Amino acid sequence: MSKTQTKPAPPRYAAKAQIEPTALRQAMDRAQVDEAVLAKYIGTSHNVINSWLEGAKKPSFRQARMVANRTRIPFGFLFLENLPKDDLPIPDFRVVSGSDDERISLDLREVIQSTLRKQSWLSGYLESEEAGESDFIGKGRIDDSVDVLAEGISSALNISSVTRTNEPADYLRSLVQQVEQTGVNVLRSGIVGDNNYRALDVNEFRGFALSDQYAPFVFINSKDSKRAQIFTLIHELCHLWCDQTGISSSSGSIVDALRSNSDEAKCNQVAAEILVPRVDLMHQWSKNTDTNLDASLENISKYFQVSRLVILIRLREHRLISQQDFRKAYGDISLSPDRNPVRTKGGDYHTNIAIRNGRKFTETVLNATLNQHLLLRDAADLLSISPAQVVKLSERLL
Repeated sequence: MSKTQTKPAPPRYAAKAQIEPTALRQAMDRAQVDEAVLAKYIGTSHNVINSWLEGAKKPSFRQARMVANRTRIPFGFLFLENLPKDDLPIPDFRVVSGSDDERISLDLREVIQSTLRKQSWLSGYLESEEAGESDFIGKGRIDDSVDVLAEGISSALNISSVTRTNEPADYLRSLVQQVEQTGVNVLRSGIVGDNNYRALDVNEFRGFALSDQYAPFVFINSKDSKRAQIFTLIHELCHLWCDQTGISSSSGSIVDALRSNSDEAKCNQVAAEILVPRVDLMHQWSKNTDTNLDASLENISKYFQVSRLVILIRLREHRLISQQDFRKAYGDISLSPDRNPVRTKGGDYHTNIAIRNGRKFTETVLNATLNQHLLLRDAADLLSISPAQVVKLSERLL
């Protein structure tokens, strides 16, 4: 061999990440990601993912990090025999699908955790500022009658002062303003944090309530129709009135909840009585007796700004329609549900931030920051925006 020639270097083998197949499967199930989706994300084949799950092969460290990123778990968890148990941090009131903790999406978990962080900070801040406790929380009991609960909540909200409008969005906005005057923080969002690519699924949940004597919160999934959001808002207030914390029913489960003896059923009935009072319903029904049932449902629904399904159930409860008419109309509504398209993009960015975080909460965070009671970076974290946007938001809102 010539002196100028060098000996070929031995082949280099990339180190493999010794992940546990069981942990990989659990991470995929938790994130609701199958082999095909994970393979596409990493840039490999379905068979390769299966070989990792079977333990026949191991991924590279780069691939393993991509797995952790896609399934949204800490990288080190993949090396454990089993993932740490990830209990849902609040009770689950839902009565149809998704009541099993394992079926809770990562998006919903993250939204709940984020809202709990907001509540924890706000509750401690208000207590340190010697703010008074809420006059709304725990004023009723879930075993009180529907009429007693509805009367108490309506009075506390002074709901009669909120004028129904022709547009459900305007009525919802007015109701939220009225609710926040009671000290309840109302957050409305259809995405996780500030990420427009992580949309919340209305088929998974409609909202949740977090009770607290200083900082009660209601979160509403704004991917739902505006009329559905109106109903969800009052439903969640019933939970807070009874000092309850939990996730509320997924889309389409209202009939099942009303038929059951659950707390969800009681809160649905209370919300229906508040938004569609029996006396007003009777009056509106009398004005629509000359039209067919479908037209009557549409007219009365627009008047009360709730869904046709809620009106249909109220008519049946008060025996204004027969069981046969109820079944037929319910079938028709199931085939053609209420549609009220929700814009996922557009609008003023800073206004949207205030809506997603709640106007009341947002202003409290901004004022605390300006008064040097809260660091800029902590304010940004609470509002899920950048520190620069906190400054701009202060200029717009305060």
